[in-house]
Amino acid sequence: MGFKWVNNKSIIDVILKVAGFTYGPLLGLFAFGILTKRSINDRLAIYACIAAPLIIWGIDFINNIEWYQKQFHLTGNWVDSVKNFSQSVFGKFKIGYEVLIYNGLLTFLGLLLISAKQKRGSEPLRS
Repeated sequence: MGFKWVNNKSIIDVILKVAGFTYGPLLGLFAFGILTKRSINDRLAIYACIAAPLIIWGIDFINNIEWYQKQFHLTGNWVDSVKNFSQSVFGKFKIGYEVLIYNGLLTFLGLLLISAKQKRGSEPLRS
């Protein structure tokens, strides 16, 4: 019923875009836990995991303004300004489904910024 209400023929495209924004931080958290032995500041982890998709969403909005214009029926002179800015910054490159990778990388880097090396002989804290 939701698909009928949305009445969008490219609903798979929307689902994959949303998945890229939601699973990116999970991918970054998983990679950080598997690939490093650093301990993070737990209170700041939520900010890193929320900031990454917001930053990537802003970049994706500028890069794919035509997609957002079509999906949300955006109008106005500001849309043309964003299109011109996007063209000057990105050229013909358009971010696609790799948004998941960008989110994961940015989350990983955010976690790296709020982490510290573990002291020798100490186990990571478990909650």
